[in-house]
Amino acid sequence: MSIYEYDKEFEEKKLRKAEYEAGRQDGIEIGRQDGIEIGRQDGIEIGKRILLEKIIKKKLKKGKSTEQIADELEEDINIIQKVVEKLKSQI
Repeated sequence: MSIYEYDKEFEEKKLRKAEYEAGRQDGIEIGRQDGIEIGRQDGIEIGKRILLEKIIKKKLKKGKSTEQIADELEEDINIIQKVVEKLKSQI
């Protein structure tokens, strides 16, 4: 038997391992990019919610009703009511 003899099983294992590792790295990179995008979107939503709460708080201090605030902000009354309830519970 020659030392240069081809070992098919060994070569297939090496190939599978290399393909697995390449796929794993691709998956990690895709996951990282997806995670960044999800985090960015979550950050935008949190920022919008904080801004809405801040605006509503100012309008409440001016004596505006929930209905007036919803009308002025052109926002659903139910959303405004939830924010107002949250703000009141923080006091």
